[in-house]
Amino acid sequence: MRGLGFAVWMALAPVLACGPALADSLRVGVHALANTLDPHFHNLAQNNELAHHVFEPLVARDAMLRPVARLAVDWRTEDPRSWVFRLRPGVRFHDGRTFSARDVLYSYCRVGRIEGSPTTFQENLAGVTAVEARDAMTVVVRTREPDPLIPHALSNIVVVPAPEGFDGRFDPKGCAGADWPGREAFDDGRLAVGTGPYRVAGYEPGRAARLSRYDGYWGRRPAWSDVEFRLILDGAARTRAMMMGELDLISNLDPATLDALTSRHGIEIVAGPSTAVSFLQMDWSSDRVPPGVTGTDGRNPFQDVRVRRAVSMAIGRAELVKRVHRGFGEATAQLLPAGLPGYDPTIAIPSYDRDGARALLAEAGYPNGFGVVMAGAEVNRRVMEVLAFFLGTVGIRAEVATYSSQEFYDRQAAREFGLIFGGRISITGELLNQVVPLLATPDPARGRGLSNPQAIAIPELDVLLDRAHATLDDNEREGLLREIARLVDREVAIVPLFLVQGRWAVRKGLALAPRLDRHTLAAEIVPAGPGN
Repeated sequence: MRGLGFAVWMALAPVLACGPALADSLRVGVHALANTLDPHFHNLAQNNELAHHVFEPLVARDAMLRPVARLAVDWRTEDPRSWVFRLRPGVRFHDGRTFSARDVLYSYCRVGRIEGSPTTFQENLAGVTAVEARDAMTVVVRTREPDPLIPHALSNIVVVPAPEGFDGRFDPKGCAGADWPGREAFDDGRLAVGTGPYRVAGYEPGRAARLSRYDGYWGRRPAWSDVEFRLILDGAARTRAMMMGELDLISNLDPATLDALTSRHGIEIVAGPSTAVSFLQMDWSSDRVPPGVTGTDGRNPFQDVRVRRAVSMAIGRAELVKRVHRGFGEATAQLLPAGLPGYDPTIAIPSYDRDGARALLAEAGYPNGFGVVMAGAEVNRRVMEVLAFFLGTVGIRAEVATYSSQEFYDRQAAREFGLIFGGRISITGELLNQVVPLLATPDPARGRGLSNPQAIAIPELDVLLDRAHATLDDNEREGLLREIARLVDREVAIVPLFLVQGRWAVRKGLALAPRLDRHTLAAEIVPAGPGN
């Protein structure tokens, strides 16, 4: 740890770890903490959650994922391929620098200059051909084709201050004219500077992050002067800390601890729907035997759609939600909840069908099943063990292998797994936001397939994605999105299992409105009472 703020943090950590909270401080227990303070390095839910306290995009999202003004006061289409954003005047970074269009261009440039990112933000600039500063407070974004999702896409890229040497030019093929510092300069506190309602007061990877209110913030003053996010991987341990008064709020509430919490006075349970979908991803990209697959006589079983469908039929989704999430979830066969763009009500959720799955496996040439390693993050071990049980009932012998989040993402990117249990939150509430990264043919230059480590390629899907991405008419676009959903289902390109509700335990006296993206944002948590 370097820098004054981090020295102060280390001195205060023992004090913050125990005892009741100060009246205007907020202590949050989380199951996953940002693995970096660099807001452009790794497009990961917990990274984005923390980043949006400190940094801001041009356009943000409200609790229902609708675009709302942030560093841009408004935006409009100048022509079908040009978006104009008017920037908010009078905004200053935490270090006193004045925000301008130059910072926007630098931030969009930097996204394309990040090295070693497990999942990048580059997908959000797919199709962008130019970003120009019309003047100090106006940014124009030009696209190759008409793109109705530009405001949504830009909500995922936050703005950092441009260094003195930046020449102010954006090049989609790779910007020049500046230094491009790595994540280390953010993680040690030197460059963790934004325009958001909070500034970084301390960061200890794998343990905690502490924020302090930025009194120069342009917007509404947050209720809390200090916020601590404390990583507690074990759900029962998070609950104990809440019950002992060490925390004011815990996110991703462990359903197994629900009874203990609901019997406690002074603690309330808050839950709400979300776009967080959990799924199984199989490597069916080629005929090579994927890592961890055994007993198939040198064949890749997942290349056969009958095997993929058998995997889907082997999972009792409703029972899985009941066992693991105590009903705080919803069985699904799609990548989005009902009612959002691209959800198709004609797609049925497969029932658990052991005999049908066994018959499909035998028809595909695997009457005795086969072995496979199912990989995932350690935090998901329990649900993976239940999945392994279900797969075992149809003859697929799944060995569960879990890793720390960072190791899992690194090894996933290196294509070390043949079967993955994963999850993704749609931050736009639209199907393309799920399908483009997960199932589009990998094309880093276009920001496609960046979460498709097995390099699955479905040419028909790529054509539909191109059409949907360039369609401005809402009704026509919805038809294309549903066609995409049906193709994904027909090919069993991925196996969606369940949507996880956002769930929190909060100290009475606090008001929290659930968000569809399940983010816990301190500025949106207020003392309960009249006027809040």
